[in-house]
Amino acid sequence: MIKACLTHKIEWTWIRCHSGNPFQETADTLSRAAATRKENLEKETLDRLALMMSGTPDENTVRMIHGGLKTLAAACDGAKKADGQGFNKFDSDLGKRFAGKKVLTAGEALIAREFLSKYRTQIAGFDTELALLV
Repeated sequence: MIKACLTHKIEWTWIRCHSGNPFQETADTLSRAAATRKENLEKETLDRLALMMSGTPDENTVRMIHGGLKTLAAACDGAKKADGQGFNKFDSDLGKRFAGKKVLTAGEALIAREFLSKYRTQIAGFDTELALLV
């Protein structure tokens, strides 16, 4: 591609990808999950991801998400954004509110999944399977 650029006049334009296209979003989710695992994904993980993306997470996945929230909330002091532990101060209230619930509904788990996605690296340190799902 670099060689082609040297002999042609190229105008680069950034175009936002995915923007709600379900196939692109699915491909992105799968590629992130495989990159996190650094190997091919197992059928069970793919099935869980498919359920999540269709908006119907199974009970085990809901429990995994809730457990991840609890782990991060327990490590959170709510004040240090870059301490490598828990939620940052802006996310502390929501994270602790979800973590403090006795159980999460499937809908709450879907919201929590989006919320947890920014903590994927931290989650991978204690639960690689959950890191794949968020």
